[in-house]
Amino acid sequence: MASTPSDTSTRTAQGKEASRFPIWKTTPGLPDAQGGETSKPGIGENRKRQSDHSLPIYSLRLVPVALIVVAFSCYFCSVYFPGVDDAYISLRYALNFFRGDGLIWNPGQEAVQGYSNLLYTLLLSVGFLFFDKYQIYEWAFVINVLAGIGVVLVLFRFFRSSNRLGEGAALTMAYLLALCPALSYWIWSGMETIPVLFLQVLVWIAVQTIVDKKERNGSLLFIGASVLLVLSRADGFVMPVFGVAYLALVQRQVRTACILGGIVALTFVSLALWQHAYYGDWLPNTVRAKVQDGTLPERILVALKMLFVTFSVRGTEIPHTPFFFRLGLWLPLLAVTCHAFVVIRKDGFKGLPFPSFFVWAWLLYWIRNGGDHFDDRFLVLWWPAGLYSAVWLSNLPARHSYRCRLLVILTVSLVYALSMIPSQPGGYNAYSFKAWPKDLYDHVRQLADLLNRRYNGEYIAVIGAGYLPYFSGNPAVDCLGLNDRTIACTPAAFQFPGHNKHNEQYLMSRRPKVIFTTPISELDSNDPQMLTGGHLSLYESNGYRWVDLWTGRILDPRTGGDSNISPALVRQD
Repeated sequence: MASTPSDTSTRTAQGKEASRFPIWKTTPGLPDAQGGETSKPGIGENRKRQSDHSLPIYSLRLVPVALIVVAFSCYFCSVYFPGVDDAYISLRYALNFFRGDGLIWNPGQEAVQGYSNLLYTLLLSVGFLFFDKYQIYEWAFVINVLAGIGVVLVLFRFFRSSNRLGEGAALTMAYLLALCPALSYWIWSGMETIPVLFLQVLVWIAVQTIVDKKERNGSLLFIGASVLLVLSRADGFVMPVFGVAYLALVQRQVRTACILGGIVALTFVSLALWQHAYYGDWLPNTVRAKVQDGTLPERILVALKMLFVTFSVRGTEIPHTPFFFRLGLWLPLLAVTCHAFVVIRKDGFKGLPFPSFFVWAWLLYWIRNGGDHFDDRFLVLWWPAGLYSAVWLSNLPARHSYRCRLLVILTVSLVYALSMIPSQPGGYNAYSFKAWPKDLYDHVRQLADLLNRRYNGEYIAVIGAGYLPYFSGNPAVDCLGLNDRTIACTPAAFQFPGHNKHNEQYLMSRRPKVIFTTPISELDSNDPQMLTGGHLSLYESNGYRWVDLWTGRILDPRTGGDSNISPALVRQD
């Protein structure tokens, strides 16, 4: 039937409107004003966009997305010390494993599982085939960059093809996620956070696929991602458990949930049996050192303080500022909550989106554990979930979806910018709350060489067991107990995750030659009282003196700091 003049004018107006906003335009398959979906694009329409012998147009648009992830991650590497201290704990285990000594902390000593990322540690050990111990961070960085790009591309591809967002909206989400400071920061960290995030995203997609009645494909993806996730981190079982709970409680797919839950449980039990056979523990020693202490009310109180309140641990020694607002985590939480409200109001509880479910579940689990001294490390998944919900909400007013999406872009960009404003002396970024200046790297390398040369084979004791034990190669006692079963079993002196275990009497029985009583980032503080619990007299009575490691000069511990020295307690014998 021939089109009328009014139809022609309408199509012309729509074409002009779409051409003005090519990326943020309304896309077929998006929610309408009532939350439903418009018609899906036809096959012929998709074929007009690309020839038979060319890449899809969205593939070309994703090239700058990947470059953004790489560029932002390299920015952190260019400014800050390569990787956080904890990353080098895993690297020490990986190096010992590569050398044939096994997955142990001190070769020839008792086996203790001071890492909680088995699969990632094994993957790091492969890197020693190509890099020496001083360049191995580059291998960790490449792994994290690829995982970060994978997170962005996989989410884009899924939400574009599943018609939950459409191409324009999915591309908007991809760009915002690529620009996310949290993603780049944890890529830079050298830890397992981003590879774990990639597997968590696969579990998310698997659950959504099962909900879409593609049970076979979704179940296979869920099983594969869940098995790898359980092996990748001590809390790797949590996201699969959330997925199983969502399928059973919200979607009422009890049979599928029971089968998948049984496979996850079998994987977890198998890993626990191996850990018990190899280390004598059912769980990693890190769990005992960080989580299994204090009453539940105490842990909840500390976690809530970490989220919302500026406070100090043990008086004024370890200041902590709330990161919930500083890092902008309120935004994804607000987005998923609004998303849930809109959908439940229309479709009932069964319409509850999985991102809204697991974001709130993660928050409750994080609070139950008492938080984490790396603040948002376990909450990075909030960002892809929150960005998806925000972009989805922007599509509700069909006539003005591009304007709403532009508002989302501006809001998210502002939150990103505020999280990157320098807030500490020395030019530290607010998001780089654990980042140290790059010039510290040379200082650590020189100090590690000095330890290896002057105290070769001697035990050292460290607060923060990453950099110095790894670079020096000396046998080491971890004063915080992550790699020491006795200290990990010591009752906590105060409630703070990861930094609350000390046992000076046990430390004296080990007779380390050198004791670093402050983290490596504060070697210039010359404050022997900081993390010795104020028990300096105990160390002095056991033959230790406060010494400048560069010169060997004995220092007066009651004088102020000096930026030209590296003080430590050294046993005089």
